[in-house]
Amino acid sequence: MKPEEFFPPEWIARLGRSRFAAVHRYRGMKHGTGLSRRSGSSPDFSEYSEYHPGDDIRNIDWNVFARTEKLYIRRYHDERELRVSVILDSTRSMSGGGRWLFTRRLCVALGLISLSSDDHFTAGTAGSGALPLFGGKGSRHRNMLLRKMSGLPEPQGQGSFAGEAWELAGSPATIRFLVTDGLEPADRLRPLFLRLLAAGGETRLILITGEEAARPATPGDYRLLDSESGNAVDVSLTPAAIRSYEERMDGHRKALAGYCADFGVRMLEADPANGIPDFINVRMRRAGWIH
Repeated sequence: MKPEEFFPPEWIARLGRSRFAAVHRYRGMKHGTGLSRRSGSSPDFSEYSEYHPGDDIRNIDWNVFARTEKLYIRRYHDERELRVSVILDSTRSMSGGGRWLFTRRLCVALGLISLSSDDHFTAGTAGSGALPLFGGKGSRHRNMLLRKMSGLPEPQGQGSFAGEAWELAGSPATIRFLVTDGLEPADRLRPLFLRLLAAGGETRLILITGEEAARPATPGDYRLLDSESGNAVDVSLTPAAIRSYEERMDGHRKALAGYCADFGVRMLEADPANGIPDFINVRMRRAGWIH
């Protein structure tokens, strides 16, 4: 898939005007050295940089454009340097129902918001081995992020997302996003959340949902395939069995929400069927995650 098909240019343009809203103290403060594209965030002008699609047009210096007919962005010294980290679930269950395509696009969206703000952005996967994938700061790294995510293969991991994310969770960050379908015992999140709490910053859990997981098939005999282990099992789905499944799924979701509440983790559900623009521009904005 070509980068422009994987992540359309019109999405990039919209994201360039978004900013993360953080409620905790900023990490990595470097007074007078961090550069920001936030309009008016500091009176101390630093430098010009070339305009790239997705940059905030409010920061274009039109006087320079009138003289040179080229677009440049004014950048300022700013001590409010954000460090944004994303950890993606790469277990096998993430490969079904368009979840992996949505998850990769979501990672790009979060990265573009961060990089367009000249913040630090890192991304990694957990579930098939803790694997750092990307690290960069500033708009010049956007194409690299797009290439990396568009070419990321389907997940085949059979490990524990929570267990392996623990290995990536110790680095300093202002905001950490955990992107997972949550299809493992909820209590496995407790050690991860404890580590993240000790590391400081905010943790936000994005729970990838899907119609096929929320609503099982109609009654009948089926051979089901475990998306994590690959094992098959023959089952007879009766109305009672379906109700039992739905109750267990509801209990699992409540347990996840309970752990999030206990450790101050903010959670949003994301349905791939609704697409990236809806999740970013509607769900995240309503939740106060971006502005």
